[in-house]
Amino acid sequence: GAAGGAAGGAAGGAAGAWGGAGAGAAAAAGGGGYGNAGAYAAPAQPAQQRYGSQPTGPAGQTGQSAVRQQDNCIGTTTSAMVVTGCTHATVGQIVRGSYTLSSQNHGRRTYKKDSQVNGLEVMVYFWDDRDGPNFSGWWFGPKVGGDQVWAYHADTSAMTPPLTGWKVPYDGPVDQTFLISPSAPKANAWGQQNQPAQQGQGAQSWGSGAESWQGQQQEASWQKPQGNQGFGAAGGYNQNQNQMQQQQQMQQQQMQQQQAQQQRAAMEEMRRKQQEESQKRMEDLRRKAVEDQRRRIEEQRVALEEANKRRLEEQRRKMEEVKRQQEEMAKKRAEEQKKREEELQKKREEQRATIAVRRVIQKLRTVVPDTFSTLREELAEVIAKEMDNCGSQKGKLQEECDAALKGAEQRVKQIEEAKKKDEERKVEEEKKRLEKVAKATELIGELEKLAEAAETAYNAFKEAAEPLTEDLTASPEKIETMAKAVEEACTAARAEAKACSDFSLQKNAEMRPPNKPGQPLPEALAKLPEIVKKIAEVTRGIELLMRSSTAAKEKAMRRAAARRKHEAALTAFKKYDKDKDGALNRKEVILYAKGEHNFSLDSSAADQIMRVLVPADQKGVLSANMQQLKAAVGIAVEIALDNKRREQRLEREKALEEKREQLKEEIEVAAKAVVTAEENLSTAEKETSPLLSKSNSMESGAMVELADSCDEHIKVAKASIAEARSGAEKLGEELNVDELKSFIKTEKHKLLAKMGQFDKRLNKATASATRFREGVVKKVAKENEELRAEALMWIRHHQRTKKLSSEELFKAFDKDKDGRIGASDFTQFFKQCLKPPAPEGGDEPTPISEERIVRLYHYLEDDEESFISKEDFLSLVREYLKVVKETVITAAMDIKDSKTLRRLELNEVVEVLEGPLKEESVDVMRVHVRVLKDDLDGWVTPVGNQGTAFLTPGGGIFRVVKETILTE
Repeated sequence: GAAGGAAGGAAGGAAGAWGGAGAGAAAAAGGGGYGNAGAYAAPAQPAQQRYGSQPTGPAGQTGQSAVRQQDNCIGTTTSAMVVTGCTHATVGQIVRGSYTLSSQNHGRRTYKKDSQVNGLEVMVYFWDDRDGPNFSGWWFGPKVGGDQVWAYHADTSAMTPPLTGWKVPYDGPVDQTFLISPSAPKANAWGQQNQPAQQGQGAQSWGSGAESWQGQQQEASWQKPQGNQGFGAAGGYNQNQNQMQQQQQMQQQQMQQQQAQQQRAAMEEMRRKQQEESQKRMEDLRRKAVEDQRRRIEEQRVALEEANKRRLEEQRRKMEEVKRQQEEMAKKRAEEQKKREEELQKKREEQRATIAVRRVIQKLRTVVPDTFSTLREELAEVIAKEMDNCGSQKGKLQEECDAALKGAEQRVKQIEEAKKKDEERKVEEEKKRLEKVAKATELIGELEKLAEAAETAYNAFKEAAEPLTEDLTASPEKIETMAKAVEEACTAARAEAKACSDFSLQKNAEMRPPNKPGQPLPEALAKLPEIVKKIAEVTRGIELLMRSSTAAKEKAMRRAAARRKHEAALTAFKKYDKDKDGALNRKEVILYAKGEHNFSLDSSAADQIMRVLVPADQKGVLSANMQQLKAAVGIAVEIALDNKRREQRLEREKALEEKREQLKEEIEVAAKAVVTAEENLSTAEKETSPLLSKSNSMESGAMVELADSCDEHIKVAKASIAEARSGAEKLGEELNVDELKSFIKTEKHKLLAKMGQFDKRLNKATASATRFREGVVKKVAKENEELRAEALMWIRHHQRTKKLSSEELFKAFDKDKDGRIGASDFTQFFKQCLKPPAPEGGDEPTPISEERIVRLYHYLEDDEESFISKEDFLSLVREYLKVVKETVITAAMDIKDSKTLRRLELNEVVEVLEGPLKEESVDVMRVHVRVLKDDLDGWVTPVGNQGTAFLTPGGGIFRVVKETILTE
């Protein structure tokens, strides 16, 4: 590309030298578009530098530097490379091949293999240390930054892939056969395709010049008619003169055209020669690059072969040495193994003999009388046979055998004694069992007798209950007599059944003695389930019979009562049938109502009864209709009572309505109280809702007034809510009318429900006011502390300037010498207090106004005594410093000649007694202090002459770090 640009520039320069403006411009365009055709070498140089080469001639020749690379990397002069070698079977098939420049990653080039492997791309890329130094370097992988990699090089300084030193796989050793070589670029990559384009541009430029000449010719021919028309027939001389001028112009144009053609031919020849030279130089460069690459590969191959020979020779020598050492170790191990096997065989024999003896000993531990003699003989035989083979275990085994034999004898003896005792126990148990069987037989006989007595009583109970169901005409007195007899018979039967149940319950265990396994129960014991069943049936029958007897009694009593009512009705009929005609007339019916029901029957009711109960063919109410007469009179009584109750109800409803109106007035008063409370609450909410937004922009004084106003509104709202709630809750307290209790309860619920959110809203407003009040307190405290700090700055500057101690400073405040500081003393001091200097780079401090001084005084004064005591003042002006870096405390202000008292440790606190004062010899400020830890008095340097801070203000505020007590 550089050579092509230089050739175009040379052509442009030649054309410019010949003076052809159009041709020179066209040639310059063909050479890269540079206007100054004579300086064609200059624009070629940057193109060469982009490929890492330097021009060596006026035509932009690159020389050997066109293919020079960095040490051990392919360099930036080529966009392609080739990977060869790689001993790894799998990775080698993947990475070997040609690669082309693809893009960039982390500021370095990336290369992609020209063909895929198993559907995967093969990329060569650089990764920086953003994931750690172990991941930084050059990588082979299927994608940039992916998790899968095949090879790795740790060189982070190489701008392009290194030629050698690659690890395959990435965590394995360096593969010396793995080589990367820069490959020759393809033809279209060196700018050869640009030459036809340049020639086309040049031809186009020449065409433009020819068109310009043809235009001039046309213009000249167009001027002829104009000239002829302008002069007419009399202008022959002028016409000839014009023709001569035109001929001269045509000759000049022909000469210029010939010159242009000569220039064009010269340019074409020059361009052809330059192209041939450029192609020749490029071929030489490519050939030399290939030869250099082949030479380097051959040198690397020879070096690798020599290195492999040396490595193989070294490996062979090491293998022989290792083989010799292994043979010696194998021989030694064989001798040791033989010795161990002999010892092991001896131990095995001892173990076998020991196990054989102990196996018999183990049998003796579980011996029984029947096997004792056999096991004793077996033990004697195994001792005679195996004891000599037990080696070191012989003595111990002999003791174990003696102990086992002795223990076996004792065990046999114990087993025989236990067997004898077990037989005696069985005989005794059988004797006791037989006794229990005899006792159970006796008890079962008694239970059988009790069961028979209960059955007899049950039968008597049934006989006594039969008359209650059979005698249908018995009187109530007779029914009661029969029922009493039934109850007595039931009581007797229950007593007998209970005696059976109690006996069975008490003697149940005794009546069920244990039986011998496999033998049937004795006949007496086998009867027990039948007896128990009979007792249960008798008990259940007694209860059923008692319930049926009770129902029969009730039925008989109802039947007797019905007979008596009928007889009473007949008696009343006979009583009021005055004329003895067998019917009650209208007058007799009225007398019946008065006499039997104590009710005066009016005429209309009497007529109604007679119409209903007395047919037209009868004289009056017959005895058979006495029940209907009684019911009719009862209805008349109820009608009269209903009329009376109606009148009473109307009077009560009138009274209730009056009471309801009174309650409505009370409810209206309570509702108005609720509305008032809600208005007051809304006002309080309106006042408190914007408090937090106002706190940042308001002054503390206005905030205090606003907080007081909010508190007053909250107080009014709270009182009105309490009053409204009390009025609502008192509604209907003295009401004793049940009909209005539901009404008053509903109205009270409505009022209380309306006030249900009042407390929540009030609490929210109160919380806002409280937070605002807290903010006010904090802001006032902050302003007071800022004012206090500002005043202390003035006071301490005055103290340091006048070189006053704390006692002398108090005297400067106490003008009237009364031992305390009043308001006038406080304000008078600040009028004559020295003004502190402006801080570095800041404004001069503004004098504190008298109003703020008075405010500070009231903040500092004792609330009970209304003055500032000497103790409080000294505490106010006392200054503490905290050690932030270890330093020393000296006895005097002079550092050089002063004695060091001790070293101040980190976080120690000191009290300032004097200073800071400047120590001229070392140009630092010194402070006279007292150490709180041990009351040590001395001088310290707060800040060194290099700006190092040793002490900073602080340490005067303490906090509780462990629970303790506070005393007076």
